Amino acid sequence: MPGRRSSAREGAPRRVCRDIRMTGSTPRVSVVVPVFQGERVIGDCLVSVLGQTFPHDQYEIVVVNNGSTDRTGALVEGFPVRVVEEPRLGVAFARNRGVEAARGELVAFTDADCLAEPTWLAALVAHFDAHVQLAGVGGHLPGYDPRTPVQYYIPDRRLLSQERALGGERGYAPFLITANALLVRRLIVEVGGFDTAFATNSEDADLCWRIGDLGYGFGFAPEAVVWHRHRGTLRALCRWMFRYGRESAYLLKKHRHRCGIRWVHFDWPHYGQWLLAIGRFCQPWPLRAPVWERRFAGYDILRSACYTAGRVVGSIENRAIIL
Repeated sequence: MPGRRSSAREGAPRRVCRDIRMTGSTPRVSVVVPVFQGERVIGDCLVSVLGQTFPHDQYEIVVVNNGSTDRTGALVEGFPVRVVEEPRLGVAFARNRGVEAARGELVAFTDADCLAEPTWLAALVAHFDAHVQLAGVGGHLPGYDPRTPVQYYIPDRRLLSQERALGGERGYAPFLITANALLVRRLIVEVGGFDTAFATNSEDADLCWRIGDLGYGFGFAPEAVVWHRHRGTLRALCRWMFRYGRESAYLLKKHRHRCGIRWVHFDWPHYGQWLLAIGRFCQPWPLRAPVWERRFAGYDILRSACYTAGRVVGSIENRAIIL
């Protein structure tokens, strides 16, 4: 496996919880954390967000309990944070509820399965303040404490990469991954918030593209680090890729004017990469080749198949051929 485990452990945030009491003044930043069935991870997440070096009287934490039925609600009540309920399932519903409850002019997003470095929020705000005409800023999203082959595979293939999202690859406009993002609240509201038709994926790209239509850009602050707990099993990876392909069909149909596509669209680069992965997996491998290389090539084939299956289902649901 690629040597990533030690760097994740050495760079992980310390478990130090600082007592933050909300004052009567209005905070500049609202940190929104949506959570669903997160009893195993929400505590570590909130400890990391509470331990920021950013002035404590300038930010608040809004936890959106998205219909959890486990011990999430009881655990969150033990932290000095604001808790709001959103019974309608879906991350877009939860983030919209958080934005609605936010008091800050800026909204920082992260997820319950993430851990923020102590300087995360300060780095995002500093980058935002230093650049004009920005609607938001995103930070680096490394994997936290990888232990399974899939958890090494995800960063190796840059499947959850802020740099890739902001790079505008394959002709798509830049966007921010909301596991580590800061956005102007006024602009989120102005474009109508997150589209709740997206259940689990692509809602961040859709929101950013609509904000981009107003003439704003997005920045990248590499020093603003949030560690993400990547999916650990092959089954979880396949489900993620299927949902991603399914919801990307709606995303591309909605933004077909931006992507230059009509009712029929074939993503030829995707199929080219799929064939390349098949050829790479089937080729004779040197005896001294790292075992993970062949395994990762197999993951590439399976990931592409699940993504394509999702695109087929999404095309049927949205009455458009986007494959």
